[in-house]
Amino acid sequence: MKHRLMQPAFFNAIMIVGLALIFVLGVAEGPTRLVAHMESMRTLGQLAAETDLVDEAMLANLRAETADRNSMSITMAILLLVAILANFIANYLGRGRQHKNLARIRELEAQLGGKQ
Repeated sequence: MKHRLMQPAFFNAIMIVGLALIFVLGVAEGPTRLVAHMESMRTLGQLAAETDLVDEAMLANLRAETADRNSMSITMAILLLVAILANFIANYLGRGRQHKNLARIRELEAQLGGKQ
């Protein structure tokens, strides 16, 4: 274990953490943000139907919520890309070790075959 950071398990851990964060953002926070956004939209629609003037504070709040939703979506996309990249690296490193181990197994089988 000379290169501890180059072990496939390290990149698998990165993938697991990334997917867990995506899960938390998408499942735990996503519905509450969606409900808040829909509530703001409904309130804004009622306000616009009742008067000609729409409250600027309401519009600012709606813009802020939309910006929060967009940033959460971007964060989830970045985390997903990091998780996919980490999985790709882990699989690539694992295949390299598999080929190395397979070559060693064939070498040992050849040695055993020569002794019999």
